[in-house]
Amino acid sequence: MSKLAKALTAAAGNAGEEIEWNLDYLVSDPFSWSLTSLTDQTNFSVGSQETLPWGLFFKPDGTKMYVCGSTGDDVNEYDLGTAWAVGTAVYSQNFSVSSQTSFPTGVWFKSDGTKMYVLGLSGTASIYEYDLSTAWDVSSASYSQSASVSVRAPSPYGFYFSPDGTYCFVSADGANDDVVTYSLSTAWDISTLSYVRKYDIPVAQGNQPRGIFFKEDGTRMFLCNSDPETIQRFDLSTAWNTNTASFVNEAASPYTDPTGLFFKSDGTKLYVMTQLTDLITEFSTDPFYVGDQEATPYGGTFSTDGTKFYVIGGNGDEVNQWDFDTAWDFSTASYTQAFSVSSQDSTPHDLFFKPDGTKMYVVGLTNNSVYEYALSSAWDVSSASYTSTFSVATEDTLPQGLFFKSDGTKMYVCGNINDGVYEYDLSTAWDISSASYSQTLSVTANVGNPSSLFFRDDGLRMFVAGASDVNQYELTTAWDISTATFSKFYNNTELTRGITFKDDGSQMWVTSSTNDSIYQYKFEA
Repeated sequence: MSKLAKALTAAAGNAGEEIEWNLDYLVSDPFSWSLTSLTDQTNFSVGSQETLPWGLFFKPDGTKMYVCGSTGDDVNEYDLGTAWAVGTAVYSQNFSVSSQTSFPTGVWFKSDGTKMYVLGLSGTASIYEYDLSTAWDVSSASYSQSASVSVRAPSPYGFYFSPDGTYCFVSADGANDDVVTYSLSTAWDISTLSYVRKYDIPVAQGNQPRGIFFKEDGTRMFLCNSDPETIQRFDLSTAWNTNTASFVNEAASPYTDPTGLFFKSDGTKLYVMTQLTDLITEFSTDPFYVGDQEATPYGGTFSTDGTKFYVIGGNGDEVNQWDFDTAWDFSTASYTQAFSVSSQDSTPHDLFFKPDGTKMYVVGLTNNSVYEYALSSAWDVSSASYTSTFSVATEDTLPQGLFFKSDGTKMYVCGNINDGVYEYDLSTAWDISSASYSQTLSVTANVGNPSSLFFRDDGLRMFVAGASDVNQYELTTAWDISTATFSKFYNNTELTRGITFKDDGSQMWVTSSTNDSIYQYKFEA
């Protein structure tokens, strides 16, 4: 079904075609604008053109890259054979700015490529503006005018223009370590530059700010710092207002003395330039890597409010916990702790929490059982204590996935031996010692090796993950798997181990052991 057809169907309000919880509307949603999971490192050296690189910029479509530095006092232009892939960059030409500054520290372009801006540290710290008769071609540049920033930013090392050209931000080293905000009353005309405010970078975040970059909506600011050598993220509660900035997290620079940084336009790639190595390092911000905690991740789930995430796997035999500063937002995740379940099972595969967070359940292969734990502090796995076991070996000796009805009176397990989903009744809610087998739904016709399952909150829709897909079933009677019929499926490229959903059904996350990572999807027309 095309995007247009989906949108028209959704607008028409046809029964069963709502966007949320519907695999017809599932699309990949990368973890963009994040520092928590930087992967796929690729390097490109600019040392043949510039041995002291400072400023870095990419054309909006990713087909050109520009670097300025204080060895050549010029702007170097590169063509990228594959957009945004620095490994395909080829040097093209340069443009000298030595008549204006002998120490260029930043380069920026107007969004249409007809103007270029260079930040200069030498003499009177200034921004220099150039007109390009041919867009994006530095050889066609001619000097136009300058604007001094020396009063507020006497030691400028990085700058950034807002996409509409009405704001300019300068990161300044020196006595105060500031980010200085200027407004432009006429967009892209630096003769209209005027001071707005400054943000004093907290001492805890370092004292040598270099490159600066913002998320395109002005709600996140990124800085690279030479002391300590890190890339830092700050969130702004009011877009473009640095007075509302608060530090979120940081990532270590891959090499010594980072000077420039830049994000791909959708925030899914980060580029860091380091001076002492003359390298530009490309990182992907997708997916969310959990391999440092669990090298064989299987199940993953959230707390009901979306502020905590848990992963279980067969390598550490433990439940790992991450806390989020912003609910459901992996870019704000920080790893906190783990709880070992190895005394019960050395091959745990999935986990589930009671909605109030006071009970945790784990299914494992070693004993083909479900294990129950009591948490004295809700959602805190360090407070867990083992209470009871329930064997599912009669139904399946390779149990993979685990889920409970919202009131705790039913439990569901999926397994690989018979490719089935198994339903159990609990005479005492949330007490697995009261469980009894009820019935089986075979999914072998549609799902090979089911690894995880999830129900919509009304019990009328069920999702079962296979090796590389997610399958949707409709239930005519809520929570009764005997009434389930296969509806549709979604193919994904990663090896699927676990699936979980946001409470409103607008997002899905897949735990994959291919890259020991979490992948994010959203539902949209």
